[in-house]
This record gives sequence, C-alpha cells and structure tokens, in this order.
Amino acid sequence: MRRHIRNKPLIISFALLTSILFLSNVYAGDNDEASLVLDFKTTGEDSQFASNIDSTPDFVEVDVDGETRNRFTATLVLKSATNLMGVNCDLIFDNTKLKIVDISESKGDLNFDGRENIADILTLAERFGESTTSEGMSYFDLDSEGDSVDKIDDKDIEAVSANINQATLFWTCNPNSDLSTIRESGEIFESPEVSNQNGKIDDIITFLLSRIHPTPAGFGFDGDARIVDIVFEVISGSSGETTISFDDAIVIDEATEITQTEIINSSTPKSINSLIILP
Repeated sequence: MRRHIRNKPLIISFALLTSILFLSNVYAGDNDEASLVLDFKTTGEDSQFASNIDSTPDFVEVDVDGETRNRFTATLVLKSATNLMGVNCDLIFDNTKLKIVDISESKGDLNFDGRENIADILTLAERFGESTTSEGMSYFDLDSEGDSVDKIDDKDIEAVSANINQATLFWTCNPNSDLSTIRESGEIFESPEVSNQNGKIDDIITFLLSRIHPTPAGFGFDGDARIVDIVFEVISGSSGETTISFDDAIVIDEATEITQTEIINSSTPKSINSLIILP
C-alpha cells in the first residue's frame, strides 16, 4: 500500500483517520443519502461542486508492447456530500477482464504521486533553493523529469505555474481561496499491482486537513466530491459485460467522532454499480 505523507502534521492526522480501516461501528450520519458513483468522462459541465455523471466509458486504444489495448478512465465521485471530511471505500472489479493501470487524484488537487501540487504554489517561491526533503519525505511534488530531487528550483516553479489561476475539479482545495480556507488532503492508494492480484482496490482513503487548528466550523465540503481518477485497461481477449462495484464504504463529516474503539456519527453512503460493455 502506498502511503503519501506530506509532513509531520499530516502524519498525526493520517494515524487518526486510518482507524477507519479497522473500526466497524457505524452510526447514522449526515451522508447516508450521498451516493458513490463512477463518472467516465470529465467535461465542461463538471465543476468543483457539481458533477454531471457519464455512465458510459470512453475507450481509448493504446499500444502496449506492440499490442493494441483499450483503456478508459473512471472518476470516483461522492454525490451530494454534506460537511464532508473523509471517504473510505473498496472498489471491486473482475480481474480476468479488467486491470488497473493507474490510480491518482483528480487534476488540480494536492497530490503526492509526482504531479503538480496546487497548494504548494502559495509557498513554493518563498522556499526556492531549499531542500526538498526532510526525514525522507518530500515537501512538494517533483516534476515529471525528476530534475528537482535535491532542492526547489526553476523546474518546480515551471511544473505548477500553469495552474496558478486555474480552478480545480477536486474537492479538497481551491487555489483562488485564501490560505486559511484551503482544504489539504491526505490519501492512501493501494498499488495497481496489488489491486490487480485481488480484483479489488482495497481501501481508497482520502481525508481533509485544515491549516488552522482546531478545524474551524464550516470547513467540510458540500457538493459532489471528485475523489480519485482510475485508469482501467481491458484484458486482451475479453468481451461481453463486466461490473465495477463498491464495498465497505464509510464517510466522515464534521459531526463524526473517531476514538480508539469506535467511529460515532459516520455515514454509510449509497452506491451505484457500473455495468461496462467491453469493446
């Protein structure tokens, strides 16, 4: 399991939120009527707060070692979220017909997989020339060529500059907000290799972190939360139909209490399975 940790404050919150993995006492919550669904196309009709769900995959042919394969992207969305602070769920698929190629956060959000990091624009310039690591953890995302391994430099500025004034489709931050209201995120994504072995992405976890402590009232997200992008590839020779479904879903909000023994006032959202017609 990949653990993408930004710094020590994140580690504290990470330890607290990952108790979701082990605790099963679920009480009625504000997001019982929210719905987990896969959106197979991102269009101009999708916004930071509302997602127009397209239930039909858009297959793209790619060359893999000289063989043509079909791939499609699915965005995990929690629709109609209220005061959202965190999501955990499993995604189940038939690994004889589909495989996971990539799992990552949606464009524009904080992410820890080597792509642009929107919120770091706010502090990147003032840390120019400083070391990028501390105790083995990266303080920001490296550019795709890996040219910023040792210190913050022009490559890092270049990697994020195009997004400075762009809105984001992801639920956790808005680069046009002031620093105090930015919602940062922590994530756990299982590696595709492990998911493909089991036919299940076990524990997709995302949660919000506040720059202000204690977390101010109204910090949680309201709307359609675009959680994660997943690239699927059709196994060579597969045809017919297959289904992608959800399991073990839990949502936490501002009213949720997480203790050493239980989670109080969490939610069990509805889920909508996706039927895929293979090409």
